[in-house]
Amino acid sequence: SAGGAPHIQQGLVWRFSDEKKQWRTSLSVDFVALETSAYVNRQDFLSRLNAVVVALNAAFRPAEVQRLGLRYINRLTDDAVERIGELIQPQVLGILQPNKGPRLGFGDGILHVLTEAQLRSVEGHIQARWGKLPPNTTYDADALEPVSKESWVLDLDMFTLSPQKFVADQLQVTATKFVE
Repeated sequence: SAGGAPHIQQGLVWRFSDEKKQWRTSLSVDFVALETSAYVNRQDFLSRLNAVVVALNAAFRPAEVQRLGLRYINRLTDDAVERIGELIQPQVLGILQPNKGPRLGFGDGILHVLTEAQLRSVEGHIQARWGKLPPNTTYDADALEPVSKESWVLDLDMFTLSPQKFVADQLQVTATKFVE
């Protein structure tokens, strides 16, 4: 910094994007991540993830994976938010269930509600978040950009914390189980 002690940045991350900035790979000392805003289908994502894992293995030969995860975030806006009662099961909506009568219901007055649950599955763990966000709001600035309108978000992070050898084929099998 100017006139002072040097600024040492902790947790340096290299980011590589495609020309349209729809796909991004992030690489740090202790993680690699693949992100997209142009999700086509599961197979496309898995093949791109595999290419990243194979390249990482060729360049650095890591011995072990301590955490493998797959995060899926879906955001509904506009007409879909108005139709949320048709699109999402009542048990998931909770207090946001639409009122069926002529009077306003409890859910009609909600500006912001976010539910969080941690679940066990055969493949590992799931950290789930879902709910309604007002305009220009986020709960995770690194993963969910604020938008200028009301939205409903479903955020699923499936992961395993069991250390395993860094073997690209085996990691692909686990990632495939997560997307399924």
